[in-house]
Formats: sequence, structure tokens, C-alpha cells
Amino acid sequence: IKGVQLGGLAAAADVGLTGAQFAGGLAAADDVRGVQIAGLLAFGRDDIKGVQIAGEWAIADGCVKGMQLGLLGNTADGDVTGIQLAAVVNVASRVRGVQFGLVNWCDNLSGVQIGLLNFSRENTGTPIGLINMANDDRREWHFTASNLSLINIGFRTVVNGWSSVVSFGRGDAQGDVGNSYFLGWHYGHL
Repeated sequence: IKGVQLGGLAAAADVGLTGAQFAGGLAAADDVRGVQIAGLLAFGRDDIKGVQIAGEWAIADGCVKGMQLGLLGNTADGDVTGIQLAAVVNVASRVRGVQFGLVNWCDNLSGVQIGLLNFSRENTGTPIGLINMANDDRREWHFTASNLSLINIGFRTVVNGWSSVVSFGRGDAQGDVGNSYFLGWHYGHL
């Protein structure tokens, strides 16, 4: 299909799409070159070259060169060269751009992951999150005390030189507050 395809509930093409596809519910096409927008689910059975936007989930069975934006999540079975942006979860085979969501997962990261939890099997990129994990990462528990908190417990991960420490503490060392709790996050490059 070359041009524009509109569908109230669904818009589907058994062939490639060059142009734009809009649907209130489901938008599906083989190879998408252009824009695919769906109220619920946007599905590309092959590569996406352009923009794929879904009210709930954006799925590409192949590579994404451009942007995937799904309110709940995005899935790409191939490489992502560009950006995956979701409120909850992003999943890709390889990321050479940016994954931005609460939870990000990929086999190989050479770009940037920004989220609360970032996971990758191989990582040569930059994970920015509370907890970052990869197959060759370092994980450590820390027990400390400070001039503010009597006891602290922390979890540290180091991925590709990027260190993230999440810590929780209890007890006011100064003695001026009866019940006190402390929550901290430390991030940096070693």
C-alpha cells in the first residue's frame, strides 16, 4: 500500500505500507515505511522505518529505525536504531539508540537505557536507572552507618563502569527525630 489507510476499529495490510496507517484499535502491516498509529495495538510483521505509535502496545517483528511509542510498552524482535518510549516496558534485541521506560530490556545495548530497572545481556552503552543489570555486571550488598542514619542497607550494581547504589536506612543518629527512615540513590561512572 502506498498512501494512507484509515480504519475505525482496525486497519490491516497483508503487504508493505509506504505512507501512513491510522486505526482506532488495531493497525497491522508487513513492512512499515512511514507512520503507523493505533488506539490500542500497532503491529508491524517486519521492519519499521519511521514512527510506530500505539495507545497500549507497539510491536515490530523486525527492526525499528525511528521511533516506537507505546503507552504500556514496545517490543522489537530486531535492532532498534532510534528510540523506544513507553510508560512501563521496552523490549528489543539490540538497542543502538535510547530505551526510556520504567523497565527496559535488550540482548545487546550500545546506546542508552533510562528507567527504574534496566537489563541487558551485553552492554557497551550507558544504563541510567535505580538498578542496572547485565551478564557481566557486578552486584554487591552494602551495610553502613552514617552521621544521619544509624544503619543503612544498600544494593550496588556496576554495568560497563556505571555504578548505581540504592540504599535504605533507619534510625536518627542525631537523636532529634523518633522514627526516621532514609532512602538514597547514588549514580556515577567509576
